[in-house]
Order: sequence, then C-alpha cells, then structure tokens
Amino acid sequence: MLRNIKMYESVPSLIEPIPIVVDLNKLNAGITKIGSFVDYSATARCLASPTKQSTITLTYPKNIPEEFVNKLGELRSKFVGPITSGEGPLMEKYNLSTAHFTEMHQIVKDSYVKVIADQINEYHANKYGSGQVAWIHSPSLGPGIGFSMHRDRHCVARYHIALATNDYSYMLAEESNEIKAVHIPADGRIWQLNNNILHSAINFAPVNYPNVVRTHLIFSMSN
Repeated sequence: MLRNIKMYESVPSLIEPIPIVVDLNKLNAGITKIGSFVDYSATARCLASPTKQSTITLTYPKNIPEEFVNKLGELRSKFVGPITSGEGPLMEKYNLSTAHFTEMHQIVKDSYVKVIADQINEYHANKYGSGQVAWIHSPSLGPGIGFSMHRDRHCVARYHIALATNDYSYMLAEESNEIKAVHIPADGRIWQLNNNILHSAINFAPVNYPNVVRTHLIFSMSN
C-alpha cells in the first residue's frame, strides 16, 4: 500500500518538543570546542566524506574494541571513527549497544552538553520513572542524504536538538500508512522521538544551499 506523505509541525507521541529549551549558541560553542579537541569539524568532515555523512560521539563504552584504538589512538577512538558506526553494526560485531555508552571524557563533563544531559535525565525520570542518558552523539547529513525507515531497538527513547539545519531537512515517522514529516528548527528546543516506530531523517537540500549540512545532537536513553 502506498504511503501518503504529510507535513506536520509536530506529532504528539511520535515527534514532539518537550518543555526544555537550551542556549543554542552556548551549545554550539561547546560542541565546537570538543570537536577541536579531537580534530573534528562536522561540516568539513561531512562534505568531504564519500557518503556525505559524519558523526562525533560524546560518550563511549568502558571497553573500546582494541582495533578502534589501534586505528585512531586512545583519545580519538572515543569520539570518532568506528565507534560512531551505529547501534546495529556495533551490536552485531562487538555486542555494544546504547547501554554500554556510559563513559564521558572530562572535556564533555565540563561542557554544556553535560548540563543538558542532566536536564533530560530529570525530565525523563519524572515522566517515565526510569531511563538514563547513555549514548550521546551528533550526526551530520549532507545534501541528498537520508536513512531508510527503521526502528532503533537498542534504546528506549531519543531526544534531538537541531544544531544546524535547513528548510529541506525533515524527521519522518510512519503511522497508519502515513509518513508524517516534521521539520525540527535550530531554535534550542529539545524534541523527543519515538524510536520504536518506523522513522527516518533526510536532508533534501540542493548542493549549494545555505546551511547545506544538517546536524543534530542526540541523547539516547537506556533502561
């Protein structure tokens, strides 16, 4: 059956903002500082990549696979490279899921990211009674890049903050044979995603469009 596609400002219980607003300038400054610490630039890495994607992760497991360390060194292996390859591949090959991403480097602990993680923990605990921020990562999508519809089975919820976006970028969720498309603006609001339903993200921007790279900061919750 063909799926209808329809735009929404938000979709309750699927893609919706929560009552926390962060200082986006302060957050972006903190992310940039962390990126500089490990020689990572979201836009530059994304546009230079053959896949037009890049990711930095801000938490990491206690036991990072030795091959990751051998490839990138003890520091960078915690932030970039294979450790960012996604929960599916990491679980299949290394038995690593969201719940294992419990460690946070001091530069992240000292940043605004940690403050926001604490706020999300408090909000989530008050609303659901359990759950803890584990994997924190910031993926970037270049022009024309998106994901197939999927479910994230290794976390119980995800919270998104748009760090940089454009008018061609959307989150997508399927409900009752309809694809619901929501644009998440870079305005400091935190959005909750129901990752148990089929969903995706896409950046349709033309190659030379302003702010062509779409970057989110994502907080994944474990039980």
